[in-house]
Amino acid sequence: ERRVQVANGLLGLMLTSGDNDRLTELSSQAFRALFRAVPADDLGLALTPMLLDRFLRAPLTSASWRPFAEEKAEAFLEEAGWPDNPTWGPYRKKTYFAYRDALKQEVANHIEWALSGREPRTKQSFAQEGDSFMELCAIDLSDHRALSRRGAIPFILDFSRNLQTPGTRALQLLGGIVELPPEIEREFLQVYDARRGQSKQSALNTIDKTLPEYAEKLHTFKRIGGGALYSVFLVDLKNGGREVVRVVNPNPEYHTQRILHSMRAAQTQLERENPDFAIGAQVIDLVDEWITNELRDSTYEKDDKSFRKSWNHWTPSRTCPLSIYVPESYPTNTLLVRREEFIPGRNFTELENIRQEDPRLAKNAVALAVQNYVAQIKSYKLNFGDALVHSDISPGNLRLMEGGKVAILDRSMFLRFSLEDRLTLKGIMTAKTPKEQATALVRGLSTLQGHKVSAAEQAAMLVLVTDALKTAGTVESTLVKGLVAAQKSGLKVPLRFQLLVKNLNSLRVMAQKVGFKDFNEALTHDWK
Repeated sequence: ERRVQVANGLLGLMLTSGDNDRLTELSSQAFRALFRAVPADDLGLALTPMLLDRFLRAPLTSASWRPFAEEKAEAFLEEAGWPDNPTWGPYRKKTYFAYRDALKQEVANHIEWALSGREPRTKQSFAQEGDSFMELCAIDLSDHRALSRRGAIPFILDFSRNLQTPGTRALQLLGGIVELPPEIEREFLQVYDARRGQSKQSALNTIDKTLPEYAEKLHTFKRIGGGALYSVFLVDLKNGGREVVRVVNPNPEYHTQRILHSMRAAQTQLERENPDFAIGAQVIDLVDEWITNELRDSTYEKDDKSFRKSWNHWTPSRTCPLSIYVPESYPTNTLLVRREEFIPGRNFTELENIRQEDPRLAKNAVALAVQNYVAQIKSYKLNFGDALVHSDISPGNLRLMEGGKVAILDRSMFLRFSLEDRLTLKGIMTAKTPKEQATALVRGLSTLQGHKVSAAEQAAMLVLVTDALKTAGTVESTLVKGLVAAQKSGLKVPLRFQLLVKNLNSLRVMAQKVGFKDFNEALTHDWK
């Protein structure tokens, strides 16, 4: 009960209902469930950054710490009993002022170090004075005015980011499991894990242990991105070459499983209170499978070589002014380090700026990405091997290069579609009516369940899926609505299909951002 009281108190300080009371209530239920079910240490992992972001708001302007530290140090010394005594003689007063100024500088040094993390200018220890000052300046957490309350969507996004990769990927997958309002789906698809990850020295140690010969070739090594699973570095080689190196962070599976355990505990608590949350267990299982498969992907180097051969320099027509570029990856023979050529350019995270500068270029770039991804899906035309499809299409993984090329980045794990999968996709994408599309989908997924689905069950599922597809008007919406409905009907949708839905949704959001009405308009874009 004490935990619930704390949760309710924090919710009252951090969350405001805004325009979506239902979403606010669901967010509040999930927050309370975490407090009731998750150990305090694990709960702090997600909660502490959220509280700090609200209590310690950034200043509007930047300034040096030193004038502030000196001013506060002098005030501290006066409070500590160092007033100017008018009865002292000139020599004693001069000595006192000299000593006071020296002490003030030392306290200021310590305060500056405590606030900024920089070493003090002298090594003399005035830790006690500095610590006392920091205690005096500590923010009163009971002051409700120090908090900034936010709506449900920012609250959910913040909390998911602090649950690192499992939290952000759960939101990304949600649109393929339940139908979400467009504005919520758009925000959930764009959330990403911004955890800093490991230090540069830790990554260099991993490279030195796994690739000692390559480590000798490094000239400069600069961090440029990453998250809770990986850290990404820009590398300049001694021979003048430039690469991007991705290094797995220490113990990623342990940290992931710890967070997933907390999410499962909260989901179990929620399901006891509201059966509607039962779908959460499936989301968590899918996230677990996604991360585990990615970290243990032993066929990446072979798959990426095949993917590059199939799609590098691809263009949908002779009149298209752009083409796809797949950066070359270099073998490492280890799961811990991946190397790839560096590609300069602008990520699709800058689409709005690109559109302002050149609207036609922005549309062409997104249309090319849409048409290429559908071409990857349509590789059912190939009659050999599994089809390889990019698993994580997002604005951060597509880059507009100079010279009219769109680079496909972060090919960390490919979706493998078997012959049966491809026949199912072909049936859905070439069928003429909602019933024919639903029939192809239900029959295809029924063969993947691991158990026999009776004719009566299939008939009931067919009615539900057909009804959902009556409002689908594009290739993307047909697959998305069909798979969501199939899941509602009781069919298990494999991870590869779930990620396909996520990526199609992400491409639709990008298409609308550059001015297309919908996914279909980008897919049929006129290149003339």
